[in-house]
Amino acid sequence: MKFSEVVGQERVKDNIRSMIIQHKVPHAVLLLGSSGVGALPLAIAMAHAMVCPSPVQGEACGACPSCNRSFKYLHPDVHFAFPTTGKDVTSDNLLPVWRNLLMKKHYFTKDDWINEIAADNKQANINKEECFNIRRKLSLKCAEAEVRVMIIWLPEYLGKEGNRLLKILEEPPPDTHFILVAEQSDQILQTIMSRCQLIKVPLLTDEVLDKTLKSIYPSVTDLQLNTVIQLANGSFSEAIALMAEQEDLNAGILIDWMRKCYKGNGLEMSRWVDEIAVWTKEKQKIFIRYSLHFFRGLLVLPVLGQEKSNIPKEMIATSEKLRAILTDKQLEQMTHLADENFAHLERNANPKILFLDLSIKFHQIMQNKFFNI
Repeated sequence: MKFSEVVGQERVKDNIRSMIIQHKVPHAVLLLGSSGVGALPLAIAMAHAMVCPSPVQGEACGACPSCNRSFKYLHPDVHFAFPTTGKDVTSDNLLPVWRNLLMKKHYFTKDDWINEIAADNKQANINKEECFNIRRKLSLKCAEAEVRVMIIWLPEYLGKEGNRLLKILEEPPPDTHFILVAEQSDQILQTIMSRCQLIKVPLLTDEVLDKTLKSIYPSVTDLQLNTVIQLANGSFSEAIALMAEQEDLNAGILIDWMRKCYKGNGLEMSRWVDEIAVWTKEKQKIFIRYSLHFFRGLLVLPVLGQEKSNIPKEMIATSEKLRAILTDKQLEQMTHLADENFAHLERNANPKILFLDLSIKFHQIMQNKFFNI
């Protein structure tokens, strides 16, 4: 992979290229960024440039046999460690799956990875066997390149096992570099953080997402694009997931839900929940995010009007009717509940129970019967 394939992040890419050109790459680097902003692709592009025998301006040449192996994730001096599930399972056991996923897409989330290894609802971690494996691999000489690189994806999953890597992180073998790719620094041992040079990977700007998505989806409408960018919150992987699930941004489904919640017919709400419960977890998360986007739009509708509140034209008539019966307080309560349940869904809450409970509470709020949030 080359830096040119990484979406946006020009300042970070320039910083890393400069390190490579000047041969001043630290022995341990921590790329810290939210899910989907490009930290892992940056780490991979960095590693490929470092093992390329003929890099061009800090970029892998892409033409030599070494790059050919690197781009297929088969280079003997580029190693990966990542969360796994099951007793004593290491990254080596899942390398074929890891390579296949990277060949399909460079931007993926930890949920994508867990789903890929068929480990839903199982606890993922980077276990002690993996730590032993990392130390064993790095005790050997470089196989081909002048340096070797160990990429550890999501080191927050090391937990206390990270103590086993402190010595090798502080004093790695000659010509050895660590690139850690993390999303939540507060879940990483401070003793690990202190041994790495931190490089923050910021959220992608709306302008970068707009330009990139238009190049991938030339037929996308301005309305679809605007909605996706707002929901993606600076994450390219989220934006791609939203574009792939445009049918779940269907305003009709949300409006139908609001009508059923307002009426409070238990049988109708239950049937609606049954339909939503069979969706994938990702689709359900997208729907809740879309609901949050809609509620926030309703809140500002009276002040900013339809255009600046980002409510689609086809929804404005229904939105105005809803706004006439819902106060700011009620909308704030509904937004709070939706946000809270999104977090529960991410933690694998039962979707049928979650959406039914949410529907009942929305009914209570709409009927002025539920204010204790």
